[in-house]
Order: sequence, then structure tokens, then C-alpha cells
Amino acid sequence: MTFWKNRLLDALSRYFLFGLILLCITRVVFILFTLSDTRAVSAADLLFTFFIGFIIDSWLCSAIMLLAILLSCMYYLLRHRFYAPFGVVVSWLLSAAVTLNVIDCFYFRQFNSRLNYQALEIFQSENHAIIKTILHDFPVSIVLLVFVITLFLSILFTRKMRKHLPDTDALSFREFPVALLFLMVFSFLYLGPPFWALATTTSNTLNQAALNGTYSFIKSVDQHDIYKESIPDYHFCADSAAINGLKQAIIKQNEQPLSSNLPTLRKINNTQPFLKKNIVIVIMESFSARYIGCLNEDHKGFSPYFDKISQEGILFTSCRSNGPRSQHGIISTVSGFPAIQGINLQRRKGVNPFETLGSILVSEGYNTQFIHNGDAGFDDMSDFFSQGGFEKIIDIKDFKTWRVKNEWGISDEDLYDKAETLIWSHEKKPTLSVLMTVSNHAPNEVPNEFRKQHPEINKMTKLQASFYYSDYALGKFIEHCKRNPEYKNTLFLVLADHGAIYDPDDGDYNIFRIPALLLNTSKEPGRFNDMCAQCDFATTILHEINYPGQFHFVGQDLFSKDFKPFAFSRPYGNEILFSSDTLVLKLQFETGTPIFYRLRDQKYLTEVSNQADKHLKEINFVKQYLQSTSFIFKNGKYTSAKGF
Repeated sequence: MTFWKNRLLDALSRYFLFGLILLCITRVVFILFTLSDTRAVSAADLLFTFFIGFIIDSWLCSAIMLLAILLSCMYYLLRHRFYAPFGVVVSWLLSAAVTLNVIDCFYFRQFNSRLNYQALEIFQSENHAIIKTILHDFPVSIVLLVFVITLFLSILFTRKMRKHLPDTDALSFREFPVALLFLMVFSFLYLGPPFWALATTTSNTLNQAALNGTYSFIKSVDQHDIYKESIPDYHFCADSAAINGLKQAIIKQNEQPLSSNLPTLRKINNTQPFLKKNIVIVIMESFSARYIGCLNEDHKGFSPYFDKISQEGILFTSCRSNGPRSQHGIISTVSGFPAIQGINLQRRKGVNPFETLGSILVSEGYNTQFIHNGDAGFDDMSDFFSQGGFEKIIDIKDFKTWRVKNEWGISDEDLYDKAETLIWSHEKKPTLSVLMTVSNHAPNEVPNEFRKQHPEINKMTKLQASFYYSDYALGKFIEHCKRNPEYKNTLFLVLADHGAIYDPDDGDYNIFRIPALLLNTSKEPGRFNDMCAQCDFATTILHEINYPGQFHFVGQDLFSKDFKPFAFSRPYGNEILFSSDTLVLKLQFETGTPIFYRLRDQKYLTEVSNQADKHLKEINFVKQYLQSTSFIFKNGKYTSAKGF
């Protein structure tokens, strides 16, 4: 028995309902799997979440049905069969959609973002270590099982449904108008705002749950194609006004602006001699403030060595990463440019050379080198450092022995052993060395020797143990460096590329909370408690060595008397976070809606309402900063200052 006399509409209705049920189940799984505080939300919010979810799922089902109709019509023209191929195509597409949603659950748990085009970057790299890591740590077997089960259920449903469709492969094209009208209505394309904007009307906890991973992935790929190899334009105000706002925020009283064409180009006003100190920057993989004892009120953590050496320098207690991935941390730290544009700036081809500490100091007689215990080709790191003035690039290919090795690289101890022989030049030339660690990355392996010597790690999780090991290797490295007569003439910066993976309790914030430590500065050891960001350290380093030349880093000098405490961070989604003291502002690009939070214990965000009128100045500054940095990069105004 059919629902309708229109057999095509009947088939669509049945598959449509079946698809909605499957997608609704995946939404329930997503909520249970990712949102630990669901109990705290109201029943009304939960109901509204599923209502918005129905709209988005309905769009996806409509798209699947339309694609199935088109493919089946092509088959009909060849074989005069329609409903049989239609059922097969719908079954496979629905199974793929459900499987993507399951993948999305794990992706969200890792990155606090629904599945998006950035996941495709793993196929753009020559290094396939990330694929090996997925096979090692990602529940591939569960994902495959979900696909098989869903496909099996879809095929069973198809067989059962076809019993209700007499003469199933006969096709009447007169049935198409009503069927297509059905799809048009249930695609909800007549709604004004984009679907992801609808999701923001629920409570914070359920915002993401209202979305659909497959939809988010499709739309993000579509949006990425629109802005492919390009930085998006922002037009919140006139470009000149945005740039002036940026200059007022970052150019200090002890700096002299030099060019109206290159907005941030400036030099330091001082009469002190150029201190050609050695510089060592250690960028530590996933070295989150979450596990740093001296950065937590209860002093609990897995960082006894960092805690100890932090007393010997300037510890930055409120530092934020500019982005959630290593590529963002590298660019922000080495180039003084906040990586908040939402794409991999390291991977952009055909862009003028990026200003970096390397391009500045190599012309001052410095040796410049990047030392990594993984593959420097991953995420185009080697290309970025080469164009940025780094003469020597050392990576895993240059290591003959190691304590432990996996698909991502070798141990941090191996990295530091080699670095000790390279960071001080035998030619008595000053050296800039950037080190990038890898031990605290999945699969979170530690050397067997360390495991035997430190049985306490047997009570830790793999992530805690690798963090503990990374801290140990760092402490051992610093202690060895202290024995070198050049140590006191070497400026050390130790910081993380980004923080902890997403924790449902932190409101997508701990991933930006990182430790930062400067050793052998001109300042007395102590704690720097003002809000700051990775991009501020390149400028600060130039001030510390009294660099006499010109530069145009976007970051501030942290030790200037008129330093303005703030930090910008870009999550995986289309939004940006502005942090200042205990105020955190989130600006959503699609809606332009500002959301305000108060920061508790440097970790947790509590939303506060009715704040927009009180903080118009901050809202305008966020827009100016985003627009001006985009303008500077997009228009080639961040090239080597030496060429000015």
C-alpha cells in the first residue's frame, strides 16, 4: 500500500522519513558523546535544538534525494529502470552521510568544530604521518562498522519498501513536478539566514548539537572554494580607519612609524647598542597551560621541570595562542603576525616572502636555523622557514639514531641533543634557532628508558605521560644549556604552539591557553600577568636585543610602558575570540553577533548578557583588527622590511 498515488512522491516520502530517523539518531549520539553538561540545559532548549536539527537534516535529505533522482534518471535513459538504482543510490548516500556524522563526533571532540574542509588538509601534505595516526588512534573500525550497519539497514529498508511499489521500475515523468515541489519545500531554502546562524539561537551547550556534520562539511568546502587561495575581505569600516585602529594599538611610544604604505613598519627609538644575543625559541607541541602546575591555582600538573625553570625568568601567566594548530603557532611566534585568517598561511603559494625574525636577523650576520624532530615538509613548514630567512633546516632525515620513533618523528630528547650542538656557532656568530617538538603529539609515545626510570607514569594516561616526558626533556635541555659559557648571552623563549584539546567544560577556550617563558631577559625574574598572545614575542625579542633596524610585526612589545593587554584567537569555526583581562568577546562572522563572557580561573567562560552597549569600543576594535590584518596580508604589505 502506498502513501500517495504519486509513486515517486511515495518513494521520496518513505526514504525521507527513514533518512531523518537515521540523522536524528546521530544527533542523539553526538549529544551523548560530546556534551558532558547536557543535563544543565532546559527541556525547551533541547526541543529547539532538535527542531533546528530537523531543518538542517531535512536539507541534507532533500539534497540526497535530488542527487539520487538525477543519477537514476540517467540510468533510466540507458536501461529503462528507475526505482532499483534509486534505492541503491539513496542507500549509499544515506550511509555515507551517517558515517560522516559519526566521524564528526570524534572530530568535534578533538577540535571543538564540526567536520569542515580543514580535515582535507591531510591529503595535501606530502607527509602521510597524520593518516597513520588516524589509523592508529582514530576508531576507524567503529566508523567502518557504522557504515556497514547503516548500509545493511538501508538495503533492508529498500527491499521492504519496494514491495509497496507495484511495477517499481516504470517511470512517469508526470509525477516529477509534485516530487520536486516536495523537495523544494523540505530543503527549507526559502529561509532567510544560513542554517548555521539558526543554530546560534539555542543555548551555548547545544549550539553545535543543532548542526549536522555532513552539512557543515559540504558547506565549508563550498565556502573554501569561494575563498580558495585567498584571504577573505572584511568591510566593517573604511580600510584607513581599520589600519589606524591597529596602529594605535600596537605601535608604542618608544617606536617610530616609518611608512604610510606599509602600515606597521617601524623602528625602535633607543640609543642603546645592538645586543647580538643568541636566540633560542622552543615551540612545544600541545604543551597546554592546563597541565602546567605553576599556572593553576591548585598547582596540580605534570610539569615539575617547567615549574622550576619558570622561577628563573619571566613567566607569562595569561598568554594565548592565536590559533588551534601548530601552523598557527609557528607563524604567529616567528612572524609576529596573528594567524587568525582561517586558512593555512604557510601553504599559500605565490605570496611575497613573509617577514620573520629569520629574514630580519640573517642580514645582521646571524646564523638562522629551524630544528625539528619530525618531518619539516609537513604543513609546508620547510617552505615557510626557507622563504623566511632560515638558512638551515634540520628535521628527522638528519638524525641517525633515536630513543623512540613513530610516524610523527623521534623523541624530544633526540631533538635537544642535536640542538645543543647547533644553537651556539663555532664561528662566534650569533644564532637564531627555532625548535619544534613532537613527543607530546599522538600517539603520545615515550622512550622505554624513560618509562623504566619513571614508573610514576604508569598511573597516568598516555597524554599525561607524554606531557610529563616533554617537560622532563625540556628541563634536561635547559640544565645542559646552563653549562655552556654562552648561556647567559642567549635569550630563550619557551612556549606552546597551542593548548589542550577541546574540553566540553571550557567553552572552547583551553585550546588557546598556553604557557610562555622568557629566560635571560633584561628584566628581573617574575610573573607577567597581563593578557598577551604568541604574536607579541617577535616584537619583544627585537626590543630585548635593541635591534636598530626596521620591522613591521603586528605584535606589541610586551615590556613597553604603554602595552595594551589583549589577545586574538581564531577557533576552527567562523568566529574570532578577543580576550582582555577577564573579558572575552566572541564575534561570529555570519551573523555579526558579539557574545560576551567572563573568564573564571583563566579556564572557564561564563556568558554574560546585555553587554554590547557597554563594550562598543571593544566590538569596533575586534572588527578593525580583523579587517586590517586581512588587508595587510592580502595586499602584500607584510613583505621583507629590508626591501623598503
